[in-house]
Amino acid sequence: MGQIVAVRADPARKGPIISELEPVDGRRRFRVFHSSDVVRDYVEDQLNEIPLEPASSWASALIEQEWLTPAVLRAALVATRLNNPQLDHIYALQAARIRYIPFQFKPVIRMLRADRPRLLIADDVGVGKTIEAGLILKELSTRQSLDRVLVLCPKALTFKWRQEMRRFDEDFRLLTAQGLRYCLDEVRLEGQWPLEYARSIVHYELFRLEPYLTGDATHPGLLELDPPPWFDLVIADEAHRSQYDFIDGFARKVREALPNAS
Repeated sequence: MGQIVAVRADPARKGPIISELEPVDGRRRFRVFHSSDVVRDYVEDQLNEIPLEPASSWASALIEQEWLTPAVLRAALVATRLNNPQLDHIYALQAARIRYIPFQFKPVIRMLRADRPRLLIADDVGVGKTIEAGLILKELSTRQSLDRVLVLCPKALTFKWRQEMRRFDEDFRLLTAQGLRYCLDEVRLEGQWPLEYARSIVHYELFRLEPYLTGDATHPGLLELDPPPWFDLVIADEAHRSQYDFIDGFARKVREALPNAS
């Protein structure tokens, strides 16, 4: 079971043995999986066994009894952890110029353990929700590519967000009406959000205006762009107050315009 074999008359036809059948005239028979719609039965002499090669240099080293030194083993373990980020390790622990407060890392841990990468941070005022969002941003950037990040917040908080993100060595640009129009036009022409605005902050008061949301006769709005702009991370600040209705309505419009979006 599981042995890879090739048909002797057609060596290019290969596949694993998925079951052994009742013998006929003393000859062993096997069922071989070639593809999802091609499964064939063969007698033993119709098949050639394909020797299994070691899965990796590690397996080969074990077979040949080529033992590794502790230093090489430690280096390999570190490389494995870097290539396969672990849920029990925070890689961006010291990646910001902030005071270390343990409870501010709780949202990061919860985010990493979540089945879907979405999180609502509803701490009290002054606890450090902006810092917690920045920690999530830095941790995710160590685990995957975060090419484009968008922050939505009230107009009065745009400069605060820019200053806070600088503590994480993240340079965000504040989007004015002209900047937002430029980005939307670039998406229409180039198919993606412009790289010079890869880290952007836009306030709700601007973002919710119809010319930018649904467009006008000369310029498309966000919901009319095809393909729509893609962001690896979106942070919506003050989502629990007056902005909730807007965010909820915007999400419903996105679902209607993009039924296949998650």
